[in-house]
Amino acid sequence: MTTPKRITGLTIAEIEITQADFDALSVLAAAYQGLAWDSTLKGPLNATEKKLVIAFKKKLKTGLFTRFQGSFCCYCAIELSNHQAKYDLEHVIAKDGRSQVVFALDNLALSCGPCNTMKSNGKTTTGPGPDPNAVLIGSVNYLIVHPHHD
Repeated sequence: MTTPKRITGLTIAEIEITQADFDALSVLAAAYQGLAWDSTLKGPLNATEKKLVIAFKKKLKTGLFTRFQGSFCCYCAIELSNHQAKYDLEHVIAKDGRSQVVFALDNLALSCGPCNTMKSNGKTTTGPGPDPNAVLIGSVNYLIVHPHHD
């Protein structure tokens, strides 16, 4: 039986995203912040940008599920169904208003729908940190379990 594990070794190369595509995602996040993530909405992204975001999400979900996180929710450890529509890509630090965390690999993990809904955009860090827009390093900076640090 497989058990939940801390996410380690996750890189853009490991999920088969090119540096150029990842840089383009960062530009979208800088321009549109959290709206850059919402590729299915009638938002500011054009068709090419939406396609890039969708491809990133799909590759990240697959990589997390099959290699880096396993098939468990990062919070409650319930086993997730092997269907991408049945689980969420979760932002540990809410993406709204924080461009640096939107596509940051160390801020993303898989969660079940109920955990993602319960956490929502709630506060997850102990303080603002040196840069309130950035992902903080280390468990001591978080009020919740951090799937990349715990």
